Amino acid sequence: MAQKGKASSKTTVRRIKATDDAPKKEKAVAKKINKPTKITTKAPKKSGEKGGLIGYFKGAWEELKLVRWPTRSATWAMTAAVLIFTFFVCRSDFIT
Repeated sequence: MAQKGKASSKTTVRRIKATDDAPKKEKAVAKKINKPTKITTKAPKKSGEKGGLIGYFKGAWEELKLVRWPTRSATWAMTAAVLIFTFFVCRSDFIT
């Protein structure tokens, strides 16, 4: 809690009203969002992309590159949590 008489950083609060006076940029974005899009069943192929099994594995590899993997310590912490939870659930099964 801030003490009286001491200088504290002030935060400016700006209230936004839902009026028609929105900036042009926001109106343009709203128009793009509300614009209907075509739904296609097939994604267009990129140049040099092979279809079939090879294309599947290339796509899977690209997706795996985007995954944010947990650190070693986070992995051990999650493993410990699972083991402890499993222990308590199995133990309560035997008690009842």
